Amino acid sequence: MRIFIIGVSGLFGLNAALVLGDKGHEVWGSYLTHPVELPGGRALRLDVRDEAEVMWVFREVEPEVVIHAAAATSVDGCEENPGMAQAMNVDATRAVMKGAFHVCARLVHLSTDQVFEGKNALAKESDKPHPINVYGRTKLESEREATLRSDFLIIRTNFFGWGPPHKPSLSDWILARLRAGDEVPGFTDVYFTPILVNDLIGRIEIMLASNVRGGWFHVAGVDRVSKYEFARRLAEMFDQNTEKVRATRVAEAQLRAPRPLDMSLNGSKVDGLLSFPSADLQVGLKRLKDLEAQGWPERIRMLVQPRQVPV
Repeated sequence: MRIFIIGVSGLFGLNAALVLGDKGHEVWGSYLTHPVELPGGRALRLDVRDEAEVMWVFREVEPEVVIHAAAATSVDGCEENPGMAQAMNVDATRAVMKGAFHVCARLVHLSTDQVFEGKNALAKESDKPHPINVYGRTKLESEREATLRSDFLIIRTNFFGWGPPHKPSLSDWILARLRAGDEVPGFTDVYFTPILVNDLIGRIEIMLASNVRGGWFHVAGVDRVSKYEFARRLAEMFDQNTEKVRATRVAEAQLRAPRPLDMSLNGSKVDGLLSFPSADLQVGLKRLKDLEAQGWPERIRMLVQPRQVPV
């Protein structure tokens, strides 16, 4: 498939470029401020807020699949600047949806577990979303924009993995602090169902190959864990001092935006549909460690160019 990844310089985008490229797909991508080098010069600077520019690029590339992974993901940043969040998460999705429609490409839209208010565990696709912060609200609006394209997949998820220096993942941040001998705060009252980004991408590829169409899918890990437990299990897997993980509660962090306390997702719909094995957290953490030994973080870093492009 010819796949165009919007936001190829991000944590998901860089991993997707490598995973899908290794599997023989022709991968194109766009970035905004962090240049990326893909084989054949297939990474382009693109401001997805510019509908005309998006349309022109899609006409030139003619992708079969568009994966929209670009977004304003800082929860506190969105709360402080809702206009920016609206432009990056909603207006940009509208432009991408129109571009995908124009070239008859399938649209995969990456969303979040923060579209739910976090009062119930293991939210299903049939549960009614009720976001409690600007980030969640704009991502829910972006989902609605994506549905205006008849051939869409909306993927709600929460992932970890090896990321670039400018966009470290939660696991990157935890490991960096532990390896430096620093303490890591872990919320004991915030729950989620994390999945390794490589496993997430593999599932999306199979969904595309299996011709799954038109719907919402929770692609998540099978283990519902607190942020505290996740940090301790990560520390244990990488032979770090688990006592450096300090138990805390989200209220103590004095964050700008309210956070849902239970972001866990029920992924049984897609797992059952395509007979996926459960994304077990311990298996994912072991694979994360194996990927480091295989040089995966270096491959990620090699894709990112040193200079930044002004917005």
